[in-house]
Amino acid sequence: LDAPASSSGPLSRSSFPTPRRLGAGWSYSVDPGDAEEGYAGNGTPALARNPREIVQTAVPFGCGRGSAMPAPTHALEVDYSFRGAKTIAVRGQFADRATAETFFTGRAANLRGCVGQSPSQAIGPLVARIDAPDDGSLASDRTPDSDPWRELAVLDGDSVVLLAVQGADPLGPAQTRRLVRLFRG
Repeated sequence: LDAPASSSGPLSRSSFPTPRRLGAGWSYSVDPGDAEEGYAGNGTPALARNPREIVQTAVPFGCGRGSAMPAPTHALEVDYSFRGAKTIAVRGQFADRATAETFFTGRAANLRGCVGQSPSQAIGPLVARIDAPDDGSLASDRTPDSDPWRELAVLDGDSVVLLAVQGADPLGPAQTRRLVRLFRG
């Protein structure tokens, strides 16, 4: 497997807040990769991502995708740990602001259409508890009963940041609003 680059187009680790700016409990994490998942790490917290893959994973598998979610032109993942919880941030940069807004609103509509849907009792709901900390941001819980993640999407000009923190209720409302501000940089 080839190691991914640590930048994607104009996106680099400097396109994301540092752990110091994020505050207490935050640190970088290095993803070593996973041969079974078909990717390698590169020894840094920043990994170039396939833009189409961002669209594929932006909404849980099993949810309808009736609203358009165009692929970004560039995508970069930066891995963090927050109080020991795995945290993944992906910034997708689109051709322009309008395309970023289409992705953001399409993803929001697709998530809202999936609230409470469950493919099985073992997995539980795919999406639960959606709220909007402000205009241009959306927080949601993914698979809260089986493999819980708190997700935050932040519209930032011609880009969208998707942040996922593993665990049940890892972020309070004040922390979520602060993250929105910091990832809008």
